[in-house]
Amino acid sequence: MITHTVVNMTVPETLPSKPRVVVYRKANGLRCAGFTLLETMVSFLILGVGLLGIAALQGNALRYSNQAYLRSQAVIVAYDIFERMRANPAGVSGGYYAPELTENDDALPGFTERSVVNIDCTLRPCTPQQLAVFDMAKWNQSISELLPSGSGSLSATGKNEYTVTINWMEQQNSSPVDEDTPSNGDHSLIIAVAM
Repeated sequence: MITHTVVNMTVPETLPSKPRVVVYRKANGLRCAGFTLLETMVSFLILGVGLLGIAALQGNALRYSNQAYLRSQAVIVAYDIFERMRANPAGVSGGYYAPELTENDDALPGFTERSVVNIDCTLRPCTPQQLAVFDMAKWNQSISELLPSGSGSLSATGKNEYTVTINWMEQQNSSPVDEDTPSNGDHSLIIAVAM
């Protein structure tokens, strides 16, 4: 025999109604709901101006970070020659790094980039004069490799006082130039050190 059980279910007297939409009416009785096309266009215009501002900030940040990178490379290269000079005190006292102080015009005979091909002080011992020629050539090579249109000079300003000047050219773009930056993109770093 099969028995059926009947469960008594109660139905609420009121069913939940649809969500209410508030409809506003203008004074003339017309319905008004949501955004109009004009309000949407104005919001897109404001958003577009904000995004253009962010893009300009990003471009300036990239440019300034590149300038900072080049300046730090110039400082590193400037201190590189000072460290090379500290490692060769006989070459410094002989005036081989700054030949304008020596009475001998042959202080750095044949000092050219080509002369370094025959001198490699990393593989064999060198005289202080050869080491000075090698150091100056390697220093000029690193300047030209690390800085765009880079050049450097080392001059003696007194006994055991030296000044390094490093020049480089930054790539120009069509953006306006700051007052702090020269208009032609030339940059210089001058460091004076007493040995």
